[in-house]
Amino acid sequence: MFGRSNLYATQRNKTLNLTIEELLAFIGINFLMAYHRLPAWKQYWNTSEDLGLPVVADCMTRNRFEEILKYLHCNDIVIT
Repeated sequence: MFGRSNLYATQRNKTLNLTIEELLAFIGINFLMAYHRLPAWKQYWNTSEDLGLPVVADCMTRNRFEEILKYLHCNDIVIT
């Protein structure tokens, strides 16, 4: 999956360089988000005591999470 995501980003003139470790962290963060709900996904990186989750921010930056979210690709890419 991470190879396809890297190819997908490259086809859009971006460099993702997604690793298996980052992919697993991304999936783990998504599982946590399903369990601990906040109004918006960007709030998990909020620095206020009553909103953000430091475990998420310590795992991955918000910008990197957003980049992976944007280019995550699970299907084979067919070039015609």
